[in-house]
Amino acid sequence: MLDREKTNFDHPDSIDFELIINNLNNLKLGKKILIPIYDYKSHTRTKGYKEIKKKNIIIIEGLF
Repeated sequence: MLDREKTNFDHPDSIDFELIINNLNNLKLGKKILIPIYDYKSHTRTKGYKEIKKKNIIIIEGLF
């Protein structure tokens, strides 16, 4: 079993808070952001990104 396979994605340590804060600040400044796309089979980020543009309302969804 790879170390990546042992990651508990429900634990706060698995969240990239620095990226979230940076992205939220950029959205507040009216900039678009690129959200990494994850591959849970390989337990890594893919090379692709999802583009998010500024909106009047920001909803953060998840366990936390």
